[in-house]
Amino acid sequence: MSSSPLVSIIICTHNRAAILPAAIRSILAQTHRNLEIIVMDDGSSDHTRDVVASFLGSSPVRYLHQENQGQPIGRNAALDQVRGDFIAFLDDDDELYPDALTEGLAALDQHPDAAIAYSDATVIDDDGHEIGLRAGRPLPSGDIYEEVVAGRILCLNGAFLARRECFRALRYDPEITQSSDVYIACRLAETFRFVFLPKPMLKYRRYADPKKAVSGGKYRLEITRRRYGLLLQSARFQMTDPAFQKDIFSKYHLQLGRGYARIGEHRNALIQFITSLRLCPSRLATWHNVATSLVRWLTYRRVSERPGPTPGLPPVVPVAPGHLAPCDHPARPSARGAMMSSPPLVSVIICTFNRADLLRAAIQSVLSQTYPHLDIVVVDDGSTDHTASTISTFPKSAPLRYIHQENKGVPTARDTGIDHARGDFIAFLDDDDELYPDALEQALSTLDRNPEADIAYSDAMVVDESGREQGLRANIRLPSGDIFENVARGRVLCLSGAFLARQACFVNVRHDPLMTEGSDVDLTCRLAEHFRFVFIPRPMLKYRRYADPRKSMSGGKYRLAITRQRYGNLFRNVRFQHSSPSFKKDIFSKYHLQLGRGYAHIKEYRKAIHQFLISLSLSPFRLATWHDLTRCLIRWTGVPL
Repeated sequence: MSSSPLVSIIICTHNRAAILPAAIRSILAQTHRNLEIIVMDDGSSDHTRDVVASFLGSSPVRYLHQENQGQPIGRNAALDQVRGDFIAFLDDDDELYPDALTEGLAALDQHPDAAIAYSDATVIDDDGHEIGLRAGRPLPSGDIYEEVVAGRILCLNGAFLARRECFRALRYDPEITQSSDVYIACRLAETFRFVFLPKPMLKYRRYADPKKAVSGGKYRLEITRRRYGLLLQSARFQMTDPAFQKDIFSKYHLQLGRGYARIGEHRNALIQFITSLRLCPSRLATWHNVATSLVRWLTYRRVSERPGPTPGLPPVVPVAPGHLAPCDHPARPSARGAMMSSPPLVSVIICTFNRADLLRAAIQSVLSQTYPHLDIVVVDDGSTDHTASTISTFPKSAPLRYIHQENKGVPTARDTGIDHARGDFIAFLDDDDELYPDALEQALSTLDRNPEADIAYSDAMVVDESGREQGLRANIRLPSGDIFENVARGRVLCLSGAFLARQACFVNVRHDPLMTEGSDVDLTCRLAEHFRFVFIPRPMLKYRRYADPRKSMSGGKYRLAITRQRYGNLFRNVRFQHSSPSFKKDIFSKYHLQLGRGYAHIKEYRKAIHQFLISLSLSPFRLATWHDLTRCLIRWTGVPL
């Protein structure tokens, strides 16, 4: 390299006569003096020609003019005219630091294997005030192809100096009129090595109004497709690691999604965002764009602190904030009344329907209790199998009574059992579950030690269809005392068979006959409105969980009706109406989450998405809602799972 090589700097400008002089003066102020400045006027209609004319004469400024064809064509035309051994570019609204070219030439002289010297850039505002470094960290040297393509490095125009041979066969793509610096850096990095300068070369102007620097969405879409299309077809890209290619494809779909969102095509945007997430699910920027596009696309309106009634849902009686403190609910009825018999009788109610084979084990688990004073009431809800003959196989001395009724559903059958119960305490057991041998003895002992409590309950041991233990259902110590809010929020679930209640609890509280699914949740919630609970550390129940959920779950439309009924009961609950606004907000969020799941189950995805969004507006940090929303979006938009 000669001691003072000629450096050509190309400025392409269009209608920025007011700001162009600062860019030219920043080049004339360089400590390296052997310069060639080519100003390419891309069809300006302002006084750009007069501005440049003021620099002509003794300065190394050359003025070229073309009809307006875009910066890439303008830069290519200027490249055909350069005389220098080194080439740099500068946007007409940016400025170089005085020693930028000196530093770049020195670095290339010290690193003859490198063809391009580049640096970070100092960001300045509209008025030229420095804000800070764009990257703010040391950037790599050498082969930086993957870093540039992945967007971890951006070589801005003005922030790099290249040897002339870099542009012997390389030119700007005339169709990439935005982000041309990104494209040219990727093309240069395919072949040449870079060296990083610790000091910034460039003052890069960032506008407060993005419309000054960014074009419309359709145009951005075309640019994105063109730029990534050329990149993905390059031989260097096709030789890269599959994981790297996957990441770039994810970014491509993210950029397409942003383009669609900008022109209001939010459904297309969501398809692109979800495709991006399928390739790279941990990219937070994509999640942010998904949420923003969803809200805009569904014409979502802000939901008030207390949502209005949903069709089919009973209205909530309004309670003025602060009118009642959370504890000011009506007085609880006592479940303890007169002195109970000693020893007390325990009634265990088993409702069954066409499960004769499983029923035997359930009854036997009650007969095997260490507590002997039992009253077993089996309510046959219209079975058509050999349930009656199964009952007849038990000895007549067993404390077992059999009641048959027409098929009316589990809630009605359980209430029939309550009407026939003779015990001082009542427990329920599903026909496919089993009690541990000391379950009732533990529960009675716990209630005896806690006379203020009316109901003893425990966790449940989950078993598979073969009866093998899988682990505790909750596997945490559950609360005692007033557990209404915990039950309503779903943090506590008293399964049938996992609680024992004083008989007086059921004087005024019965099952809802319409709650043919989830009746134990609904019943527990209404019991918790009035009565106190005490937790038993050891499980009472073996709870059977099926590998095929269809054995225990009804269809989506039925689930929707059950959800509306159960939450309707809760919203009419006096305790709920007197509870805190934050608690009610959380419950409304869960209600809309469950509705969304019901709609998703019957493939009404648009309605499901709407419910999930309402749920998130009330409780934005509920991960379960985000999970369901994502799955629903994937299914609805048709992106392959």
